[in-house]
Amino acid sequence: MHNRLFCTRWNGLTKTGLDEARDDREIEGSIVNQLIRTLDFFEANTHKRWHKESTGRVEEPDYNILAIQEALVNAIIYGDYTELGSKVCLDIYDDRIEISSPGIAYDNQDIPKNVDFIAKSKRRNPI
Repeated sequence: MHNRLFCTRWNGLTKTGLDEARDDREIEGSIVNQLIRTLDFFEANTHKRWHKESTGRVEEPDYNILAIQEALVNAIIYGDYTELGSKVCLDIYDDRIEISSPGIAYDNQDIPKNVDFIAKSKRRNPI
């Protein structure tokens, strides 16, 4: 399959050492199927606290699922798939989530670390 999505739940804060991954999946298929299965992996590998209120149980997930879904959709849709075997990666650590997409920044732009940078909006895949 040309496009794949790799999901990994890492032990701790880095990818170092043996037995470092708690769970991992390689997901292939349609992009809709990849998104659904990746969100299932995400929900199975992140915490959800909860508390009771008079109306019932209220869940408090570590991450907003709609924000994660949007980030995944963007990574899948706007990835550069011109290189055979390129993949989107979801990495879940104890203290963060990282979503990476294949390719480099559009038009080879350098992305500085400061937040004052304003990039031109351009579509890699206009359709």
